[in-house]
Amino acid sequence: MAELRDGFLYHPDGSSPTDQLKRLIEGVPNLDLDDLFAATKREANDATQKAKNDYNKALEQLARLKARVAELEDDIASAEEHEKTVKEAAQHFHDTGEIDEVLVPTCHALLAAERQKFDAADKSKKEHEIDAASKFVNKSLGKGWDISDTHADEEFVYVTVKRRRKETPPEPRPTRDTVVERVRQAFEAYRSEFAGRVQPLRLTSVTVGNPRAP
Repeated sequence: MAELRDGFLYHPDGSSPTDQLKRLIEGVPNLDLDDLFAATKREANDATQKAKNDYNKALEQLARLKARVAELEDDIASAEEHEKTVKEAAQHFHDTGEIDEVLVPTCHALLAAERQKFDAADKSKKEHEIDAASKFVNKSLGKGWDISDTHADEEFVYVTVKRRRKETPPEPRPTRDTVVERVRQAFEAYRSEFAGRVQPLRLTSVTVGNPRAP
């Protein structure tokens, strides 16, 4: 005896909103179980949940921001204390000739300037090596291959090659517009059949169990 599944409690091909939408655009909707607007309702519910989640995340970010503000207030106090110490050490140097360790700078600006000078001197060398590597790779490439990108760092020269796929997809990759248009056409094709039918049962309200013995 065949199992009572399709059209009774659930569809064997799936009952999610996406499953129902797939059946609809393929022309095989289940009028007993499918909801014509299940995907639309799910999207609306997802949008509501996303808005609530974003709101809660914003509250969490606000709490972290307040904590960060408190940390920055402490940083300001610490920086002001350090500045006071530096000024006192500078005065101590003028008085005694002693250089305290606190007077040695971190050299952030000087380091940036030195690195900029280094990069400028290395630029022409990089360009020469990139050009040489490109010519070498280009000689080794087979038909249909091209160099798409080249760059170099302090250790390596990178040459990226590409070629067009030999077997491209038979049809263009689906876009949102093409999918939505197919759904819109399916709505028009089946709206009269769905409009007059009895609403499907909510599966969450159906309990299936073994019958009790008399």
